[in-house]
Amino acid sequence: MGSIWRRSQAKTKWKALKKMLMMKRIVMVLWVSLLCSCSKDEAEMVVEADLVPSFVLVGLDTESVYQYNYDGLEDSGETFNLSQELGMGPNYLTLRQEGEQLSFYTFSDGAFSLYQKNVLTGAINKYVDFYENTDARSIVWGTNDMASVYFGYYSPRGSRNLALYTLDLAVMQGEDTSLEFNIQELYQPLYEDGRLYITYQNGSGTFKLIIYDTVVGRVLQNLDYGSARPSIFITDNGNLAIIKLRPNGVMELEVRAAETLAVVADQVLNLNQVFLPGPLNAQLVENKLYYEFEFAQPFRLTKGPAIYDLSNDENTVLDIEFILNQVTSETGGSYDVISSVYNSDSDAFLLAYRALDNQDGLEGGVLAITSTGQLLKRVPLPFFPTYFLE
Repeated sequence: MGSIWRRSQAKTKWKALKKMLMMKRIVMVLWVSLLCSCSKDEAEMVVEADLVPSFVLVGLDTESVYQYNYDGLEDSGETFNLSQELGMGPNYLTLRQEGEQLSFYTFSDGAFSLYQKNVLTGAINKYVDFYENTDARSIVWGTNDMASVYFGYYSPRGSRNLALYTLDLAVMQGEDTSLEFNIQELYQPLYEDGRLYITYQNGSGTFKLIIYDTVVGRVLQNLDYGSARPSIFITDNGNLAIIKLRPNGVMELEVRAAETLAVVADQVLNLNQVFLPGPLNAQLVENKLYYEFEFAQPFRLTKGPAIYDLSNDENTVLDIEFILNQVTSETGGSYDVISSVYNSDSDAFLLAYRALDNQDGLEGGVLAITSTGQLLKRVPLPFFPTYFLE
């Protein structure tokens, strides 16, 4: 029961912090609006300025990994050198997030190491060489909650027999669970609130999605999607969303209730996009799908933020090229957007960019833009952003 409490408590504290920051911003706007005798234009300018979202990100350069905390209200940031704090280099394998905890996986000399930091308290955990790689398990990916690590692997090495290894970090004891024999492909996992979502393609080419309950240690369901490729994410109210891409190009959105996994919505999407199986960088908020649109090539950009309105099938792709040209005219630099995430608290997108005219290409920053495509703020950084904390 203790590990269940730690998992829920971590996510609750992280959500509470984000809500507290948002309330602080709302109170400040009301305070300024009441105290300052300004014109309508000035009042609108105050409200617009407050829309700049606060965020926490991870980035890197050739030497180190960094954490950067930005306060949108104060327009100030603080940088932490995670390589110095954790004792690891920039060449980590995987970064996972559970609530306020960051987990970095590395591999060296035949063993995996795990480095963790709580971004709220600053607490650090290190599990150096905690798992030695052997022929018994060919590890494909690792993820974790606050108490355990979960390895998806093939067993034995050289086979395609899919299994899951659960390792309790407190006692360093593990348990294996066989999932399916002779599969074709295993995709990245998605962990959320005690459930592990595992997407794969079995030996006959069928796409499947396992929902594994990490609290009781068993498979809840193994969903069969046939030839439709499932891309998955968690909605704003905690439900499971699956975007199914059929071979004929038809795309459907299926939503399943968080607790029962019963289908509560199923809708055809009029989207000419190709999403990869497994976790998808998307959010479903108030009947709108916020996602990354992939542009047909050749084009200056590979992808950018977009909004699909499920109520009228209207798809809006934000004009990021215009914003980049605007920034270039102000700075004289050249930039490329690498990734974007939607910040529902501020109804804004955060875009990670890199400076193309930088010698090593590892300087960059963040562009904050409204959901209507207006530039709110550019935050330049001496390193390259790779991940926004959710």
